[in-house]
Amino acid sequence: MAAPDLAISIINHSHPELLGDCLRSIQQSTREISHRVWVVDNATDGRMVDELRREFPEARWLFNEERRGFSYNHNRVLAAADARHYCVLNDDTVLHDGCLDRLVGFLDARPAVGMVGPRTLNADGTIQDSVFRDKTVGSEWASRARPWGWQRNEEAANAGLRRVKPGVDAAQYVGEPASVDWLLGACLVIRGEALRAVGPLDDELSPIATAEDTDWCMRVRAAEGGRWGVWFVPQAEMTHLGGQSLKEGGSLWSLRENRRCTAALFAKHYGRAAELGLRAAYAALPLRNAAAVATELAWRKVSLKQARWAVQIDAEAMWGLRLS
Repeated sequence: MAAPDLAISIINHSHPELLGDCLRSIQQSTREISHRVWVVDNATDGRMVDELRREFPEARWLFNEERRGFSYNHNRVLAAADARHYCVLNDDTVLHDGCLDRLVGFLDARPAVGMVGPRTLNADGTIQDSVFRDKTVGSEWASRARPWGWQRNEEAANAGLRRVKPGVDAAQYVGEPASVDWLLGACLVIRGEALRAVGPLDDELSPIATAEDTDWCMRVRAAEGGRWGVWFVPQAEMTHLGGQSLKEGGSLWSLRENRRCTAALFAKHYGRAAELGLRAAYAALPLRNAAAVATELAWRKVSLKQARWAVQIDAEAMWGLRLS
Protein backbone atom coordinates (compact mmCIF):
# COMPACT_ATOMS: atom_id res chain seq x y z
CA MET A 1 0.00 0.00 0.00
CA ALA A 2 1.36 3.42 -0.97
CA ALA A 3 2.25 5.78 1.84
CA PRO A 4 -0.45 8.42 2.42
CA ASP A 5 0.12 12.10 1.87
CA LEU A 6 -0.19 12.79 5.59
CA ALA A 7 0.14 10.91 8.87
CA ILE A 8 -1.78 12.68 11.66
CA SER A 9 -0.74 12.16 15.28
CA ILE A 10 -3.19 12.95 18.09
CA ILE A 11 -2.84 12.31 21.84
CA ASN A 12 -5.86 11.19 23.85
CA HIS A 13 -5.64 13.12 27.15
CA SER A 14 -8.84 11.77 28.78
CA HIS A 15 -11.03 14.21 26.84
CA PRO A 16 -12.91 11.74 24.64
CA GLU A 17 -15.65 14.20 23.70
CA LEU A 18 -13.04 16.63 22.37
CA LEU A 19 -11.13 13.86 20.63
CA GLY A 20 -14.33 12.71 18.93
CA ASP A 21 -15.02 16.22 17.65
CA CYS A 22 -11.45 16.47 16.39
CA LEU A 23 -11.60 13.14 14.55
CA ARG A 24 -14.95 14.03 12.96
CA SER A 25 -13.56 17.35 11.80
CA ILE A 26 -10.67 15.56 10.08
CA GLN A 27 -13.13 13.27 8.29
CA GLN A 28 -15.42 16.08 7.21
CA SER A 29 -12.83 18.69 6.24
CA THR A 30 -10.18 16.61 4.44
CA ARG A 31 -11.07 15.64 0.88
CA GLU A 32 -8.09 16.21 -1.42
CA ILE A 33 -5.28 14.32 0.30
CA SER A 34 -4.86 10.77 1.52
CA HIS A 35 -4.23 10.54 5.24
CA ARG A 36 -3.94 8.13 8.13
CA VAL A 37 -4.83 9.05 11.71
CA TRP A 38 -2.89 7.72 14.69
CA VAL A 39 -4.10 8.16 18.27
CA VAL A 40 -1.82 7.70 21.27
CA ASP A 41 -3.84 6.86 24.37
CA ASN A 42 -1.85 8.53 27.14
CA ALA A 43 -2.65 6.01 29.90
CA THR A 44 -6.22 7.28 30.19
CA ASP A 45 -9.05 5.65 32.10
CA GLY A 46 -10.28 4.18 28.82
CA ARG A 47 -13.50 6.20 28.86
CA MET A 48 -15.16 6.07 25.42
CA VAL A 49 -12.07 4.52 23.79
CA ASP A 50 -14.01 1.50 22.52
CA GLU A 51 -16.76 3.74 21.18
CA LEU A 52 -14.25 5.94 19.35
CA ARG A 53 -12.47 2.94 17.87
CA ARG A 54 -15.77 1.68 16.52
CA GLU A 55 -16.72 5.07 15.09
CA PHE A 56 -13.28 5.57 13.49
CA PRO A 57 -12.09 2.06 12.54
CA GLU A 58 -9.50 3.46 10.15
CA ALA A 59 -7.57 5.16 12.98
CA ARG A 60 -4.58 3.33 14.44
CA TRP A 61 -4.13 3.37 18.20
CA LEU A 62 -1.04 3.16 20.40
CA PHE A 63 -1.34 2.74 24.17
CA ASN A 64 0.91 4.01 26.96
CA GLU A 65 1.27 2.18 30.26
CA GLU A 66 2.02 5.48 32.05
CA ARG A 67 1.40 9.16 31.40
CA ARG A 68 4.01 10.73 29.15
CA GLY A 69 4.63 14.17 27.64
CA PHE A 70 3.72 15.81 24.35
CA SER A 71 6.97 15.01 22.55
CA TYR A 72 7.25 11.41 23.71
CA ASN A 73 3.73 10.60 22.57
CA HIS A 74 3.94 12.24 19.17
CA ASN A 75 7.39 10.74 18.61
CA ARG A 76 5.86 7.27 18.91
CA VAL A 77 3.75 8.04 15.85
CA LEU A 78 6.56 9.81 13.97
CA ALA A 79 8.62 6.63 14.37
CA ALA A 80 5.85 4.19 13.45
CA ALA A 81 4.06 5.99 10.60
CA ASP A 82 5.05 6.13 6.96
CA ALA A 83 3.87 9.16 4.98
CA ARG A 84 5.07 11.99 2.76
CA HIS A 85 4.30 14.58 5.45
CA TYR A 86 3.48 14.40 9.17
CA CYS A 87 1.07 16.38 11.35
CA VAL A 88 1.03 16.75 15.13
CA LEU A 89 -2.46 17.82 16.18
CA ASN A 90 -4.07 18.56 19.55
CA ASP A 91 -7.16 16.67 20.58
CA ASP A 92 -8.89 19.96 21.53
CA THR A 93 -8.97 21.23 17.94
CA VAL A 94 -11.65 21.34 15.27
CA LEU A 95 -10.40 21.68 11.70
CA HIS A 96 -12.23 23.98 9.31
CA ASP A 97 -13.04 22.95 5.77
CA GLY A 98 -9.93 22.13 3.73
CA CYS A 99 -7.46 22.91 6.54
CA LEU A 100 -5.11 19.96 6.04
CA ASP A 101 -5.67 19.93 2.27
CA ARG A 102 -4.35 23.49 2.09
CA LEU A 103 -1.40 22.90 4.40
CA VAL A 104 -0.24 19.86 2.43
CA GLY A 105 -0.89 21.68 -0.85
CA PHE A 106 1.28 24.57 0.34
CA LEU A 107 4.14 22.18 1.13
CA ASP A 108 3.81 20.43 -2.21
CA ALA A 109 3.85 23.71 -4.13
CA ARG A 110 6.91 25.08 -2.30
CA PRO A 111 9.82 22.64 -1.95
CA ALA A 112 11.77 25.17 0.14
CA VAL A 113 9.16 25.08 2.94
CA GLY A 114 9.80 22.52 5.66
CA MET A 115 6.95 23.17 8.09
CA VAL A 116 3.57 24.91 8.04
CA GLY A 117 0.77 25.79 10.42
CA PRO A 118 -2.78 27.17 10.10
CA ARG A 119 -4.55 30.24 11.40
CA THR A 120 -5.80 29.35 14.87
CA LEU A 121 -9.07 30.68 16.25
CA ASN A 122 -10.58 30.73 19.72
CA ALA A 123 -13.98 29.17 20.35
CA ASP A 124 -15.61 32.58 19.85
CA GLY A 125 -13.99 32.99 16.42
CA THR A 126 -11.35 35.53 17.44
CA ILE A 127 -7.74 35.01 16.41
CA GLN A 128 -5.67 33.03 18.90
CA ASP A 129 -1.96 33.76 19.27
CA SER A 130 -0.19 31.05 17.28
CA VAL A 131 2.52 32.84 15.27
CA PHE A 132 5.59 33.97 17.17
CA ARG A 133 8.98 35.62 16.94
CA ASP A 134 12.09 33.97 18.34
CA LYS A 135 12.27 34.06 22.11
CA THR A 136 14.71 36.51 23.68
CA VAL A 137 15.41 37.55 27.26
CA GLY A 138 13.57 40.79 26.50
CA SER A 139 10.50 39.08 25.03
CA GLU A 140 10.33 36.64 27.95
CA TRP A 141 10.55 39.54 30.41
CA ALA A 142 7.88 41.52 28.59
CA SER A 143 5.51 38.56 28.24
CA ARG A 144 5.69 37.72 31.96
CA ALA A 145 5.71 41.25 33.36
CA ARG A 146 2.45 42.62 34.71
CA PRO A 147 1.23 45.77 32.88
CA TRP A 148 1.79 49.30 34.11
CA GLY A 149 -0.57 52.16 33.39
CA TRP A 150 -4.08 50.68 33.40
CA GLN A 151 -5.58 53.94 32.24
CA ARG A 152 -3.39 54.02 29.15
CA ASN A 153 -4.27 50.40 28.33
CA GLU A 154 -7.98 51.07 28.76
CA GLU A 155 -7.81 54.13 26.51
CA ALA A 156 -6.08 52.08 23.82
CA ALA A 157 -8.77 49.41 24.07
CA ASN A 158 -11.54 52.00 23.90
CA ALA A 159 -9.92 53.48 20.80
CA GLY A 160 -10.07 50.08 19.15
CA LEU A 161 -6.30 49.75 18.93
CA ARG A 162 -4.83 46.26 18.53
CA ARG A 163 -1.94 45.66 20.92
CA VAL A 164 0.30 42.83 19.73
CA LYS A 165 1.68 40.93 22.69
CA PRO A 166 5.43 40.64 23.21
CA GLY A 167 6.87 37.82 21.10
CA VAL A 168 3.76 37.51 18.92
CA ASP A 169 4.18 38.00 15.16
CA ALA A 170 1.61 40.39 13.69
CA ALA A 171 1.61 38.17 10.57
CA GLN A 172 -1.13 36.15 12.26
CA TYR A 173 -3.58 38.99 11.58
CA VAL A 174 -2.99 39.27 7.84
CA GLY A 175 -4.45 37.22 5.02
CA GLU A 176 -1.29 36.26 3.17
CA PRO A 177 1.10 33.37 3.89
CA ALA A 178 4.23 34.46 5.73
CA SER A 179 7.65 33.09 6.64
CA VAL A 180 7.81 33.11 10.44
CA ASP A 181 10.07 32.10 13.32
CA TRP A 182 7.87 29.54 15.04
CA LEU A 183 4.29 28.31 15.27
CA LEU A 184 2.06 26.95 18.01
CA GLY A 185 2.34 23.18 18.34
CA ALA A 186 -1.43 22.61 18.38
CA CYS A 187 -1.17 21.89 14.64
CA LEU A 188 2.12 21.57 12.80
CA VAL A 189 2.66 19.84 9.46
CA ILE A 190 6.27 18.92 8.69
CA ARG A 191 7.68 17.72 5.39
CA GLY A 192 8.90 14.13 5.61
CA GLU A 193 12.31 15.08 4.25
CA ALA A 194 12.65 17.85 6.84
CA LEU A 195 11.65 15.46 9.62
CA ARG A 196 14.35 13.01 8.59
CA ALA A 197 16.90 15.84 8.61
CA VAL A 198 16.05 17.40 12.01
CA GLY A 199 14.69 14.41 13.89
CA PRO A 200 11.63 14.17 16.14
CA LEU A 201 10.44 16.46 18.92
CA ASP A 202 12.74 17.04 21.91
CA ASP A 203 11.33 15.10 24.85
CA GLU A 204 13.41 17.11 27.35
CA LEU A 205 11.53 20.30 26.46
CA SER A 206 7.97 19.12 26.99
CA PRO A 207 6.80 17.54 30.24
CA ILE A 208 3.37 18.01 28.68
CA ALA A 209 3.72 20.84 26.16
CA THR A 210 6.05 23.78 26.69
CA ALA A 211 9.02 24.60 24.44
CA GLU A 212 9.09 21.67 22.05
CA ASP A 213 7.26 23.50 19.25
CA THR A 214 9.66 26.45 19.44
CA ASP A 215 12.64 24.12 19.32
CA TRP A 216 11.28 22.05 16.41
CA CYS A 217 10.64 25.12 14.27
CA MET A 218 14.07 26.52 15.07
CA ARG A 219 15.72 23.24 14.10
CA VAL A 220 13.83 23.12 10.80
CA ARG A 221 14.95 26.65 9.96
CA ALA A 222 18.58 25.89 10.86
CA ALA A 223 18.85 22.50 9.13
CA GLU A 224 21.11 22.05 6.11
CA GLY A 225 22.23 25.65 5.96
CA GLY A 226 18.77 27.16 6.21
CA ARG A 227 17.32 25.12 3.37
CA TRP A 228 13.76 25.10 4.72
CA GLY A 229 11.45 27.77 6.00
CA VAL A 230 8.59 27.71 8.51
CA TRP A 231 5.43 29.27 7.11
CA PHE A 232 2.10 30.47 8.43
CA VAL A 233 -0.78 29.64 6.05
CA PRO A 234 -3.89 31.68 7.00
CA GLN A 235 -6.02 30.08 4.26
CA ALA A 236 -5.99 26.97 6.48
CA GLU A 237 -7.98 27.49 9.68
CA MET A 238 -8.87 25.59 12.81
CA THR A 239 -10.46 26.24 16.20
CA HIS A 240 -8.35 25.46 19.27
CA LEU A 241 -9.88 25.38 22.74
CA GLY A 242 -6.42 25.47 24.34
CA GLY A 243 -4.98 24.52 27.71
CA GLN A 244 -6.88 21.26 28.18
CA SER A 245 -3.79 19.12 28.83
CA LEU A 246 -2.11 21.65 31.09
CA LYS A 247 -5.14 21.71 33.40
CA GLU A 248 -4.00 18.37 34.79
CA GLY A 249 -0.88 19.84 36.41
CA GLY A 250 -2.35 23.13 37.57
CA SER A 251 -1.33 26.69 36.79
CA LEU A 252 1.62 26.85 39.19
CA TRP A 253 3.09 23.59 37.93
CA SER A 254 2.65 24.83 34.35
CA LEU A 255 4.47 28.09 35.13
CA ARG A 256 7.37 26.25 36.73
CA GLU A 257 7.70 23.82 33.86
CA ASN A 258 7.45 26.60 31.30
CA ARG A 259 10.28 28.47 33.04
CA ARG A 260 12.45 25.34 33.28
CA CYS A 261 11.92 24.29 29.66
CA THR A 262 12.43 27.80 28.28
CA ALA A 263 15.76 27.99 30.12
CA ALA A 264 16.72 24.63 28.61
CA LEU A 265 15.73 25.95 25.17
CA PHE A 266 18.01 28.99 25.62
CA ALA A 267 20.90 26.77 26.70
CA LYS A 268 20.40 24.51 23.68
CA HIS A 269 20.15 27.20 21.00
CA TYR A 270 21.84 30.30 22.43
CA GLY A 271 24.39 28.99 24.93
CA ARG A 272 25.06 29.15 28.64
CA ALA A 273 25.41 32.94 28.83
CA ALA A 274 21.93 33.47 27.36
CA GLU A 275 20.48 30.89 29.73
CA LEU A 276 22.01 32.69 32.72
CA GLY A 277 20.64 36.01 31.46
CA LEU A 278 17.18 34.49 31.23
CA ARG A 279 17.42 33.01 34.72
CA ALA A 280 18.47 36.42 36.06
CA ALA A 281 15.42 37.98 34.43
CA TYR A 282 13.19 35.30 35.96
CA ALA A 283 14.73 35.98 39.38
CA ALA A 284 14.02 39.72 39.10
CA LEU A 285 10.48 39.44 37.74
CA PRO A 286 8.67 38.80 41.06
CA LEU A 287 10.02 42.06 42.50
CA ARG A 288 9.08 44.03 39.41
CA ASN A 289 5.63 42.45 39.26
CA ALA A 290 5.06 43.04 42.97
CA ALA A 291 5.60 46.76 42.35
CA ALA A 292 3.10 46.64 39.48
CA VAL A 293 0.58 44.83 41.69
CA ALA A 294 1.02 47.50 44.37
CA THR A 295 0.20 50.16 41.78
CA GLU A 296 -2.86 48.22 40.62
CA LEU A 297 -3.97 47.83 44.24
CA ALA A 298 -3.54 51.56 44.87
CA TRP A 299 -5.66 52.31 41.79
CA ARG A 300 -8.20 49.72 42.99
CA LYS A 301 -7.84 47.69 39.81
CA VAL A 302 -7.32 44.52 41.87
CA SER A 303 -8.55 43.43 45.29
CA LEU A 304 -6.22 42.68 48.18
CA LYS A 305 -6.96 38.97 47.72
CA GLN A 306 -6.09 39.16 44.00
CA ALA A 307 -2.90 41.08 44.76
CA ARG A 308 -1.76 38.52 47.33
CA TRP A 309 -2.49 35.68 44.89
CA ALA A 310 -0.52 37.37 42.07
CA VAL A 311 2.52 37.95 44.29
CA GLN A 312 2.32 34.40 45.66
CA ILE A 313 2.17 32.78 42.23
CA ASP A 314 5.16 34.79 41.00
CA ALA A 315 7.24 34.00 44.08
CA GLU A 316 6.50 30.29 43.90
CA ALA A 317 6.93 29.96 40.13
CA MET A 318 10.13 32.00 39.86
CA TRP A 319 11.78 31.44 43.26
CA GLY A 320 10.10 28.29 44.55
CA LEU A 321 9.25 30.34 47.64
CA ARG A 322 5.94 30.00 49.43
CA LEU A 323 5.03 33.26 51.14
CA SER A 324 2.07 32.04 53.18
